[in-house]
Amino acid sequence: MADEYPPEITKLHEALQRLSGVSDARSGIQCVHGVTAEQLSLACFSELPHGAMRRTGGAVADEVQVQIEFRIATTPAGWRTLEFLAWWVRDSSRGGLPVQLRPHALPPTMGSDVQLGHTLRFHIDYFFTHSSREIGPVLAAVGQLADHLNQTIELYDLSLRQRGGPSLF
Repeated sequence: MADEYPPEITKLHEALQRLSGVSDARSGIQCVHGVTAEQLSLACFSELPHGAMRRTGGAVADEVQVQIEFRIATTPAGWRTLEFLAWWVRDSSRGGLPVQLRPHALPPTMGSDVQLGHTLRFHIDYFFTHSSREIGPVLAAVGQLADHLNQTIELYDLSLRQRGGPSLF
């Protein structure tokens, strides 16, 4: 995942990082066209959404995957943020967006090192299918996703505060 991002990706990171429990957001865009179910067991494909891709026998033709990775603070605010994002992704998916939220972690041990408790992060996977190899339509869709998240944050933060609940910020 790159350190410098197009404005649309940065906008999505900023939307996520507005939430009080989110840290370390980063992203990647990759063409997954041609990835087969058999290849998913290879280490170089470890970040891909295996469950979703196995259901389709590998990648869908002309599919691009946008993956947003982030960590959640292990605080009450972090858990509320995770619950909010889990709802937002589920609701967006129900509304027709090809998006999912999933956890990602490394093995509990690596050699003599204990990794358990230190590697948990979350991925929002957004799938975009188009026949051209141009990145513009993908970035435009990511920008719309960021706008949708920002609007939802504003709407529900206000609603929560009006009811005496915790702010999302």
